[in-house]
Amino acid sequence: MSSFPTEAIFARFSAKAFAEPGVFARVIEIFAKRNIVPGRISSERRGDWLFIEIEASELSQAAAERIAASIGVESVEVSNLDLRKTA
Repeated sequence: MSSFPTEAIFARFSAKAFAEPGVFARVIEIFAKRNIVPGRISSERRGDWLFIEIEASELSQAAAERIAASIGVESVEVSNLDLRKTA
């Protein structure tokens, strides 16, 4: 059973941030303040960088850039994911 609604269209928010205490929490907090519950969250540390991916209800590139500027991430990208079931 999938954890995503069958008709949902999600976006993947990908961010690269300097790995420091609190950066992951700041990213998640932005989604909470917008009343967005992510479908999936992952992160990976590579050296001095933390790569964070969040799949959530649609989020525009412009909104993602505003989020990035407000929390101090190095770069951000949004890609749409069509997770609807096909017959």
